Amino acid sequence: MRKTFLRGLITVLPISLTVVVIAWLLTAAENFLGGMIRWLLPVNWYVPGMGVVLAIALIFMVGLTINAYLVKILVGWGESLIERIPLVKSVYSAAQDFIKFIYNDSKKNLQQVVLVKITDDIKIMGFITKQSVLLNNHDYIAVYTPMSYQIGGYTLYTTADRIEALDIPMDKAMRMVLTANI
Repeated sequence: MRKTFLRGLITVLPISLTVVVIAWLLTAAENFLGGMIRWLLPVNWYVPGMGVVLAIALIFMVGLTINAYLVKILVGWGESLIERIPLVKSVYSAAQDFIKFIYNDSKKNLQQVVLVKITDDIKIMGFITKQSVLLNNHDYIAVYTPMSYQIGGYTLYTTADRIEALDIPMDKAMRMVLTANI
């Protein structure tokens, strides 16, 4: 019974979390922007869902205008203000890096599957993210090593002599690492 329940939970939980997050985003957009619309429009004109439509329209408009010179200057100015606020800076830059990683297609960011030698008989599978990183006047290779079950990961900075290239497809290697080869 326990195995059957866990199998069901493993199937339902990711779907449920996805639905909850999307519902939360839509509800937040509707509550925030819908309230603004209700304030601007006559009472009987408001239709539920207008807040979500306005959110989509605003995001699309930002996408259209972001390449304009003046908008770039304003966004840069806003980001420089955010960079001065300690906690906000950390959250903002982490979110921005994550979105850029996803948007740029993570498979393009991961260049090659490798093993990083820790000791003679211990190696960690990872993915080269950058061939040359200069730290303290030493040149390193950046290797991302995800943790099993997508809990997180580490970026190792190592030298070429500690790296062994693997001839494994990126998706197979990622599956091996993320599932702990189970």
